[in-house]
Amino acid sequence: MKQKVWLGIAAGMMILTASCSKANVESDPNHIALTIIMEGKQYKFTDAMLNVTVESDGSWGFSFDEPSPSGSKGSVTGNHNTVGTYNWDDDGTAFMFEPSDKQPLAYQSYYDDGLKVSPGFIKITATGRRGDRLVGSFEVTRAGATNGNTAAYEGETKISGSFDALIDD
Repeated sequence: MKQKVWLGIAAGMMILTASCSKANVESDPNHIALTIIMEGKQYKFTDAMLNVTVESDGSWGFSFDEPSPSGSKGSVTGNHNTVGTYNWDDDGTAFMFEPSDKQPLAYQSYYDDGLKVSPGFIKITATGRRGDRLVGSFEVTRAGATNGNTAAYEGETKISGSFDALIDD
């Protein structure tokens, strides 16, 4: 049940951040802002494919989306806009990824059919405000996979990556 709730939260986060604008923020559209490594494959997203938001309460999030309708997409959220290492949790520090070559599977920072929070971390090494860069790395040690068409739990895998993304809002 938790997993279905999380999928809804992640979808809401992607809609929220996708509605933000990159106006007046200089970015290099070719800069690799996010790299995700899963099962020996690297997925890369440029600044132009990410939308990064830092809120006044210290929470932050970014959504990423390849431009094609069937492209890879996802989101990462956190509650601490400070340098440090944080665990995935039930309180806003979360990960969601839908790789285009594994559709209709969605991977998230929960496993065991969404009942347990994955071990792993998100490490922030630099942060700031609009126009600065959010920099860090992450590991979802046991990323649970759910079939988006049937809601069936499909198992788990390890996902890791790094980010160096322009804060848009």
